Amino acid sequence: MSEEKAGLIRNLFSLYKFPIIAITIGLIVVTVIAYAAYQPSRDYVTKMIAEFVQQQKDMIMKDYKDAKKEQDDKIADLQNQIAVSDQKIASLRGKVKNVEKEIENNKPPVGPIELRDRFNKLGITPVN
Repeated sequence: MSEEKAGLIRNLFSLYKFPIIAITIGLIVVTVIAYAAYQPSRDYVTKMIAEFVQQQKDMIMKDYKDAKKEQDDKIADLQNQIAVSDQKIASLRGKVKNVEKEIENNKPPVGPIELRDRFNKLGITPVN
């Protein structure tokens, strides 16, 4: 009986030698691919990409903060210039009001003595 079994196995193996070897190799290949695909310790490419993305994010945020700080400084400088200009405008308006009051209060000279005194104030010396 054992000879019959051995002969049967040899006969089957000789007939189906190539398919049996191909199926065995295929199962080994599928097992190796499945093992390689689900290895958690082989995730270095994803780590490298994540680190690169984080580095780029940090660089973009730094550039954004620097640009924002520069713009804020320019805005503060312009606001200071506006404040100084407003003060100058206010002082000039006050001077204009004073000049307008002097013009309103200006009366023609009453006599020759007052006329000579006004010319002397202006720096014009009288001719005798």
